[in-house]
Amino acid sequence: MKRNLIAVLVVFVLGVGSLQGAPVPELINYQGELKDSGGTPIDGVSVNLIFRFYDQQSAGNLLLTIQQTGVSVDEGIFNVLLGSGLVTPTGYATSLSSLFEIYSAVWMSVNVNGDGEMAPRKRIASTAFAFRAQSVSDGAVRSSQLATDAVTSAKIDDGTITGADIQTDSLNETQIEDIYVLNTGDDMTGTLDISVSSGNAISAQSTQRGGYFKDTDGTGEAFVAEGQQGIIAKGSATGGYFYDSDSTGTAYLGYGNTGVRGEGSECGGRFLHSSGTSNAYVAADSVGIQASGTVAGGQFENDYSSGFANLALGDYGLDAAGTTAGGRFQDASHSGLAYLGYGDIGVHGEGNDCGGYFVDLVSGSEVELGKDDYGVYATGSVAGGYFKSQGMDGWADVAVGNVGIQAGGSIRGGWFKDIDDSGEALVANSDSGIMAHGNTCGGRFYDDNSTGQAYVGYGNEGIRAYGSLRGGYFYDTDGSGYGYIGTADTGGEFHGNGAGVWARDDDSGTYGRVGYNASSTQGNGSKDFVQNHPKDPSQVIVYSALEGDEVGTYTRGTARLVSGEARVALGETFQWVTHPDIGLTVHLTPVGGWSQLYVAEKSTEKILVKSAPGSPDVTFDYIVHGLRVGFEEKPLVIAKDMDAPLPSMEIKEEKTVHPEGRQNNALARFKAMAKETYGSDPASIDLTKGEALKAAIGQFVPQETEEVD
Repeated sequence: MKRNLIAVLVVFVLGVGSLQGAPVPELINYQGELKDSGGTPIDGVSVNLIFRFYDQQSAGNLLLTIQQTGVSVDEGIFNVLLGSGLVTPTGYATSLSSLFEIYSAVWMSVNVNGDGEMAPRKRIASTAFAFRAQSVSDGAVRSSQLATDAVTSAKIDDGTITGADIQTDSLNETQIEDIYVLNTGDDMTGTLDISVSSGNAISAQSTQRGGYFKDTDGTGEAFVAEGQQGIIAKGSATGGYFYDSDSTGTAYLGYGNTGVRGEGSECGGRFLHSSGTSNAYVAADSVGIQASGTVAGGQFENDYSSGFANLALGDYGLDAAGTTAGGRFQDASHSGLAYLGYGDIGVHGEGNDCGGYFVDLVSGSEVELGKDDYGVYATGSVAGGYFKSQGMDGWADVAVGNVGIQAGGSIRGGWFKDIDDSGEALVANSDSGIMAHGNTCGGRFYDDNSTGQAYVGYGNEGIRAYGSLRGGYFYDTDGSGYGYIGTADTGGEFHGNGAGVWARDDDSGTYGRVGYNASSTQGNGSKDFVQNHPKDPSQVIVYSALEGDEVGTYTRGTARLVSGEARVALGETFQWVTHPDIGLTVHLTPVGGWSQLYVAEKSTEKILVKSAPGSPDVTFDYIVHGLRVGFEEKPLVIAKDMDAPLPSMEIKEEKTVHPEGRQNNALARFKAMAKETYGSDPASIDLTKGEALKAAIGQFVPQETEEVD
C-alpha cells in the first residue's frame, strides 16, 4: 500500500543554552501523521524514515541526511527525535548544530520506507537555530577586551599576548614557540607567520571547531576540526586541491558534481589498509579500479543491506545477492538485459537478438539462448550440445555428427511426456526401442501434406495407418521381403524370397506360410473354418479341411436315370481347373431305392451313368474328384528348412471348450462308433501305432514366455 505523509511538521522542541551554560542537546522533537492513499490513518506499524536537509526549497544541494528506523505509528501519529538516528553528512555540516550554524535557510524532506521523497519540502523555523547559542558570533569579543584582560588571553612560553600586541602587530614570530588557545575579535589584520623547531606550530580548539579560514571574496572557506570532521572546505572551483611537488599527482575534493577527483602518473588514487591486508588502485593504467584483499577484492552494500556484492571473494570472481536479484546487467540502449540469481532462476536474460550468447574462442562452439523462435540454438565441432546428469549415468548428445539426438542411460535412452501426463514416450527402454502411450494413441506419424498417417497403439488396435497410396509398406534391408498394407482394394499384399507371409503361435507351435513355393498356404496345423454355434452364442464350431497326398478338385450334384441311362454335364469351371487325363474318380449313390449303377464314361466335361438290366430308373447323387491341373508334379517330401512338429493340443484355459465340445472331436467320435458297432469298451481301443507315429514326427511342447509390457 502506498503511504503518504499528510502532516509534515507538527512540533519542534529545542533546548536553548547560553555561552556559559551546559551544551545544547543535538536533538529535535519531530511529530508527523501518516495516512494511506485513501486518507485513512496508518495504525500499529513500524516504518523507516529518511530526513534530508537542503539549502533550497526545490533542487539545491543536499546538506545532511538522518535515517530513523523502526519508528512506531499509532493511529497515524509518529514521534521521532531527529539526531538520534544515523546522521550522514553530505555537505559541510556534520551535525544538526553545525547545519543551523552554517546555513541560514534550511528545507527538510521526508521519505517513508523508500517510497520516494515527498513534496513540497518544509522550511525549518528559526527555533532550531538556537543551536548557535553554543558559539560566539563575530564581534562578540573585541580587542579592547583582550587589552584589559576581560577575556582569558592566549598563553605562550615567554609571556602573554594582549590586545595591544595584536593591534600594533608587535608579535615576533621567533618569540612564539607554542600557542595553545587563540581567541580573536573582528579587528585582527595582517599576516601571522609562525616557525618552531619542534612540536606544534599552532594548536587551536573550541567547542565548535579548531579553526575557520576563508579568502577575502568568500569564494573559498575551510573549517578545521569541525565536530567530528578534520576539515570541511568549500570553494567556487573545488572544496580542496592537493598535489605533490612535481605535480605528477593531483587530487580535487568536492570538484563540481564529483566528490573526489584524483590524477597521477601511476593511478588516480590508491588506498591501503594499515595492516597491508587490502589495497585499491583507482584509474590504474587501463583499469578503472584494481583492488585486492585477504577476504575479497571489493565489497558493496546498499543502505538497507538488501543488496550486496563481493568482488574476487575466495575463488569467485563475483558473489552478489539481493532481494530482487543477485545481479542486473544491461547495455546503454537497454536492448539487452540479464538478471543473475533472479527469484528461483539462476540466470534470466532478455535481448533483441537473443536472451544469452556463449562462445568458445578455441573451438568456435557457440550457444544462443532465446534466439528468435528457438529456446536454445547451439553449434559445435563435435555436437550442438552435450548433457549429463550429476552423479548418474544419463547423457545426451544433441546434433552429434549426422545424428539429431544420441542419448543413453541405465534405465532408458530418453523419456518424453506432455504437461498433463496424457502422452508419454520411453526411448531405448530396457529391451524396447520405443515404448509410448497416450490418451489417444501410443504414437502418431504423418508426412508434411498429411497424405500418409500412422497411429500406433490406437484404442484397441496395435497399428492403424492410412495413406493416399497404401496404409503401410514394410521391407527388409536387402529388399527380399516386403509387404503392402491397405493397398488399393487389397487389405494386404506381401512378397518375399522365402514366403509371402510367415506366422506362428508360440503357445501351440502352429505356424503357417502364405505364398510358399507352390503352396498358397503351408503350415504344420490344420486348415480350419470357424462358424458361430447355432444353439449356443458363447461357442463357435471349428471344422478342418480335408487333406490328402495331392492337390484335388471336386464337383458334385444329383441326376436321374432315364431308360437305365443318364448323361450328366459337369460344371463348366471344373474342366478349367482339373487335369483331363489323370486323377478322375466318380462316386455314385442311389437315392430312394436300390439300383445297380456304374460309370460308363467319364471326363472333366461329363459323365455317362448306366444301370444293370432290370434295375429301376432311380435318382442318384454323384461326386467327381479330380487332380488340379499343374500340380500333378508337386513333391510330397522336400528338404527341411525349419522344424515342423505336430502342434500342441494344450489349448489356452480361456479358450477351453465346454465338456460336450471335447466329445465331438474325431477320437471321441470313433470311440463312440466302435462301441455302437462292435460293443467294445472305448478304453480298450489300441492307439499305440498312432502314438508311435506322433512320436516319430514330434510334437511341440509350449515354453513359458515372459509377458512384454
